[in-house]
Amino acid sequence: MSDAQNLSPNEAKQIAERAYIYAYPLVVMEATGAAMPLNHLTHVAEFLDANFRLIVRPNADTLYSTAWLDVSKEPLLLHVPDSGGRFYLLQFMDAWTETFADPGKRTTGTSDAWYAIVGPGWSGSLPDHVVRLDAPTNHVWLLGRTQTNGAGDYDNVHTFQHGMRLVPLSEYPGKEAAQSPAMSIPHKTGVSPLDRVKAMQPAEFFRTSAQKMKTDPPHAADGPMVHDLARIGIVPGQDFDLSKLTPEQLQASNEGARAAAARIEKFVASAGVSTPGRRSFQGVLGRFGTD
Repeated sequence: MSDAQNLSPNEAKQIAERAYIYAYPLVVMEATGAAMPLNHLTHVAEFLDANFRLIVRPNADTLYSTAWLDVSKEPLLLHVPDSGGRFYLLQFMDAWTETFADPGKRTTGTSDAWYAIVGPGWSGSLPDHVVRLDAPTNHVWLLGRTQTNGAGDYDNVHTFQHGMRLVPLSEYPGKEAAQSPAMSIPHKTGVSPLDRVKAMQPAEFFRTSAQKMKTDPPHAADGPMVHDLARIGIVPGQDFDLSKLTPEQLQASNEGARAAAARIEKFVASAGVSTPGRRSFQGVLGRFGTD
């Protein structure tokens, strides 16, 4: 007898509610990456305004550099020029929103550097003087921020951004890109990734999460959650199989997913510890483990 056959509707609802919250970061990242070109550095030329939707709460004192990376075939190498002491931060997030590396002034200094973003399971050698960054998943979001001292500082920051170079290992060191005056991404990106996920029906949400787990599987510490996912038909590496659920179990699973979505909405609206000028959802940000 399968796990699903042993599953009461109440259990199905509870598991689906936990499963939705668990998979939410993965699905949001998929919606975010879908709006970006693959393996291509994009730079923001000016401060973002309130109409920007790709990043929920953008900074007002940095210019962004961003890229959606696929390292399933080979590592990608990123060159960063000497910033001359200027603060910058390169946040690398895996497909589950875990920050696994954050080179920049605070952590690695501001000298000229090469970084290799290496996917799971890759074996090979890297060029000398390249710093290896091991990504837990095949898809990675790079979100860079560079200190910008007002609009009068734009040209200086653009020069630093232009000095960045992203190339596959097989093409290293690549060529410097021709200077482009239009280093920008649209401020109005339509419906935000969060709103796209919010609009998904439970079955679509779980199908998307199952599909994403084929390329970006759960972390090793997520074993207990993965066991529960299987009880409602979500198995990493396989399509979401609704046929394993009875009509009663399916209805209960839908109710659990909708309850989870409501919990997230409520949490976002009221969460966090507020201090003057800052708002945080929890004490430690960037690495969440099984929380």
